[in-house]
Amino acid sequence: MSGVRHAHSLPGLPRERGAALLVVLWVVMLLGLLASAFAVDTAGQARDTRTALDAAMARARAEGAIWQGVLELLAGRQDVVIALDGQPFELDLDADDPDRDTGSLRLSVQALRGRIDINHADAAQLAALFGRYVEDDSRRDALVDAVQDFRDADDLRRLHGAEADDYRRAGLAHGPADRPFADVAELALVIGMDRRLYQRLLPLVTVHGERSVDRLVAPSEVLMALPGATSGQVEALLALRADSPPPAVSRFARGSGHVVEMLASARQPGGVSRGVRAVVRLHPGQREPYTILEWQHHSRDLFAATSMVAGEDDR
Repeated sequence: MSGVRHAHSLPGLPRERGAALLVVLWVVMLLGLLASAFAVDTAGQARDTRTALDAAMARARAEGAIWQGVLELLAGRQDVVIALDGQPFELDLDADDPDRDTGSLRLSVQALRGRIDINHADAAQLAALFGRYVEDDSRRDALVDAVQDFRDADDLRRLHGAEADDYRRAGLAHGPADRPFADVAELALVIGMDRRLYQRLLPLVTVHGERSVDRLVAPSEVLMALPGATSGQVEALLALRADSPPPAVSRFARGSGHVVEMLASARQPGGVSRGVRAVVRLHPGQREPYTILEWQHHSRDLFAATSMVAGEDDR
């Protein structure tokens, strides 16, 4: 009888085996999916790690270029000539192995004596500057007077200018500073200044300049924004400068020191780029030979056509 009972249980075995097989297949499939997801995730993490490493290396190289530039400017060696007109140049990364792809590293140095100081610029200089980009004469005159009202200590409104009441009527939460500009970013606070015009002016202006622009280091756009400048005069001056050695930092090393803006951009072989912008006051021969006035990191090539205007931080 026991054998009969055993015989009755046999027909259920194939179904149990089929169910078990399905379970095994599902487990194998699930493990395969998990393995694929893990492989994809691992590959993604590897790419992210590589990108982060390239970004860190590019930033470090850009910072190194800034410090190398500072040291070379202070050393004043005859065999190292660094132009002070803001033109970028390549730094030699690996002279011992020219076939090795190490990416690129570029540096520019702009003596801020070659820019228009918005604290020193008089009405004629401001009119020439705004006249380069503002076609409407009434708007140009308003900006000229508004800049002067913004930086002077009194509350007397110029003919086309603006004081605190004008800012309130325009719905602005701020008024004129009634002091010199502390930073070029404050230019954006002047009534009538829009973002487009502000961005076009940024490469031309400074608060670390002199009463007059040094034409030996001024870029062409600044030269064209000087009162009475013509394209023929600017081209002739640039040609003369091209045939002459750039002025040394020691030529400007007097008084409170010489201020330069330095831009450095590094690109890794994989394409990742990082940039650094620094404004440095140089004191050659003094116990503290330099002072860092501004230091900004950028997540792009500062010399690319689509780069941000110098002075805006995009860390």
